[in-house]
Amino acid sequence: MANPKSKILPGIMSTFVVVIMFFCIDAFAPMLMGDLNLFGTNVIGAGLGIVTVGVMCFAKQRPLASIGLIFEPRRILRGLAVGGGMALLPLLAVFGVQTVIYAVTKMPSLAPDFVTPNADGEMSVVKIGIFAVACGVSALMQELVFRGYIVRSMRPQYPFIDANIVQAMLSVTLPVVLIIRNLVYGHYSFLDGFKKTVFIVAVVLFYVAYTFFSSIKRGVVTRVSGDIWPSFVGNFLFMFVGRSLFVQNSIITSYSSMFRLLGAEAISLLVALIYYTRQYNHNKKRREEHDKRVAEHMEKLRQEELNREADPNIEGISQKSVKEIMQQHQQKIIESVGSHSHHHNPESDDSITRLDEVRNNKE
Repeated sequence: MANPKSKILPGIMSTFVVVIMFFCIDAFAPMLMGDLNLFGTNVIGAGLGIVTVGVMCFAKQRPLASIGLIFEPRRILRGLAVGGGMALLPLLAVFGVQTVIYAVTKMPSLAPDFVTPNADGEMSVVKIGIFAVACGVSALMQELVFRGYIVRSMRPQYPFIDANIVQAMLSVTLPVVLIIRNLVYGHYSFLDGFKKTVFIVAVVLFYVAYTFFSSIKRGVVTRVSGDIWPSFVGNFLFMFVGRSLFVQNSIITSYSSMFRLLGAEAISLLVALIYYTRQYNHNKKRREEHDKRVAEHMEKLRQEELNREADPNIEGISQKSVKEIMQQHQQKIIESVGSHSHHHNPESDDSITRLDEVRNNKE
């Protein structure tokens, strides 16, 4: 019998390669299509990535809920609250420290401002709106592909830790593609010689570390939430607010921008781990309560059947018929109470309970 793991990774990698190929359109075809970059975001490539995931789900007859895209008002509101808190609080904290340092030192690179990338000094509602849409498309693509499709496709056969590390490692390729794109367009021409080499190496190291740890963070949040909304909102706000506060161009052009973004991401990671721990314990308690209710149902049914077998007023019931009745009742309980034993509970990646394990433990 073939190992089911051997069939998962090739399918995941083929989908990932298609997404990256679409994402590379802007990086490797500047002469054919012009600059497809919109306010520092590869919105065309991101949009094609979303279409790719949708087509794969349609081809495999997978509902969008299976990759974390669940359209429920309660979940969306929770995503706004959790994702907003994990993004805005760290960003505003770093921005506050930056403002205080600027008030003391008057360093031009730390001057507090909110300007969307490539705004050319002219802010308008239209530019802000376009930048917000571009960030939203890019964030949605990342969450659907990495925290949605890749993690959920690996989870039946791979531990969550393995799946989360794999998606984080693959997500690092996106900023590397953008760095290559910036080199193609000559966006690092403000530096020459050795300084340029050192700066590009620093940018690569920054984006690799920043993207990897932010992807790990969003992966654990998605695990306990059961959907992509908190990670999507947090990703979107880090792009929209973080770049507008700390990056005044389509690319990072200063070391101070790197340190500020890394600082905000470090705080956000800490907040996410606190949320993950609390939510994981909450989900674990719910699973234990569910297991307890199932066990009580099974014990009650067993006692009822034993009492019925011992009742002298009941004739014609053999030991074999009692066992058959028990099996029928157990099947009914599995169908009515134990739906978690066969289907993934979208409330949490850990909310899986198996009635057969409960029954074996009782025996």
